[in-house]
Amino acid sequence: MCGIVATIGYTKEDVNEMLEIISHRGRDNRGIMEFQYNDKNIILGHNRLSINDTSPLGNQPMEYEGVQLVVNGEIWNYPQLRNEYEERGYTFKSNSDSEIILFLYKENELKRLSGMFSFVIYDENKLILSRDWVGKLPLYIFNNGSYIIASELKSIINTHKGADIKFVPKNSLVEINLDTNKIDVHSNYYFNFSNDITNLPTREEVGQKTYQLLRDAVDKRLLSDVPIATSLSGGIDSAVITYLLSTKIPNLKAYTIAFDQSSPDLQKARVCAKHLGVELVEVFVPRDEELLKQRFIDSIRVIEYPSTVQMEVGILQSFIAEQMAKDGIKVAFSGEGSDESYGSYGMIRMFSKKPDWSNIRKKLFEKQYYGNLLRGNTIFMNYGTIELRCPFFDTDFLDFTTNLTDEFLSKGSQWKLPLADAFRPYLPEEIIEQEKRAFQKGTNFKQYIEELILNDSNINFRNRKNMLHVIGDNFEKINGFSHKKMKAELTSTNMGIYQWI
Repeated sequence: MCGIVATIGYTKEDVNEMLEIISHRGRDNRGIMEFQYNDKNIILGHNRLSINDTSPLGNQPMEYEGVQLVVNGEIWNYPQLRNEYEERGYTFKSNSDSEIILFLYKENELKRLSGMFSFVIYDENKLILSRDWVGKLPLYIFNNGSYIIASELKSIINTHKGADIKFVPKNSLVEINLDTNKIDVHSNYYFNFSNDITNLPTREEVGQKTYQLLRDAVDKRLLSDVPIATSLSGGIDSAVITYLLSTKIPNLKAYTIAFDQSSPDLQKARVCAKHLGVELVEVFVPRDEELLKQRFIDSIRVIEYPSTVQMEVGILQSFIAEQMAKDGIKVAFSGEGSDESYGSYGMIRMFSKKPDWSNIRKKLFEKQYYGNLLRGNTIFMNYGTIELRCPFFDTDFLDFTTNLTDEFLSKGSQWKLPLADAFRPYLPEEIIEQEKRAFQKGTNFKQYIEELILNDSNINFRNRKNMLHVIGDNFEKINGFSHKKMKAELTSTNMGIYQWI
């Protein structure tokens, strides 16, 4: 994962400053290229986190026959595409998976990309912007006659506070014509859920298929020239991913939160790690009130999305990211995405017997790009410069799972029946059949942090059901922002950018 910036109407110095603000997204190399088209000054910038082909050959911007490219992310089907394109006569300059995007663009085959990515292409009189199907990696755009496209809001807000900033739409290819300034958005570009009900006659077959799809999802995400680790909360989702990784990666390290020694998540993580024979790194989270208050405030700016749940999870993940970085980790796996695919959130289980149950679960993926995915991406990058991979977001797995009827999904209190059936032979029964717990609850962190913040007269937030937090007047003294200004920026630059105009 990396950080990208593309501008029209700005200078190299401007772009370097924008990249510096998001230097946490990649410290292995910085590349800036400037181009002229008529009276327009176009600049592409890139902060590199080197994962595939760590040599200078993988540095960006990349060029092929006059087409320039900056990419943030990974292309899962790169090995297959590379073999095919070599047979077509294409010569690769590097072993970076990003390079294949240039060739696919030349052949008008970008739709074939499978991965987690956002990118910008400059070609003659146009800029092309794109994000993967679920918006795993953030990308924003600001347009006031000039343009800024960037991986994080921070790069744009630094130059244009309170500006009208928008998300580049997920699952899209956007073309900006530099002659006319016309913007064409090609929606639903990479993936659309199938509406065909998954028909397998037995639970056993559903479990076998689930195992196969998740095994393949993990395998394709092993693409890396640097060490890989995993987050192991102790729940079934992260346990499944940890098991599958342990079959492929010798000496795998699994990281878990050690906030409270009596917490159920820590106990289950220990059981799972011992059973699988993987090293468990217990990440200590101190009961340091001032540190945690500051981390709470900092997380709002890092995540760029002021939701109580995201702050609580983000704080815990920040400590994991810091420890992983100290241990030299650049790539980490997570179990996120499973709850959406199985519909295992208590708040939506009431719809499990409705005829549109599959569609309800599919809809949960519509807003992941500014919820769990944005939090996971920005926290791990900010606190560790670590790329987070989530196999449960695999499209083959999701097309299968979201089209299962509820008779195959749940039995009693087990709301992830295919997962339980698939991995029962490989994981302890107490991991498979444990009750579902939110991460912040299972670590015993939720009540502690909420009481801590609510009882502080200078840091105050509304009930967790509300979207926005109210930051007290002390925020200005601590962070250089006034309460009103901070809330205005959060509102105008976050809450108002969900729709492309």
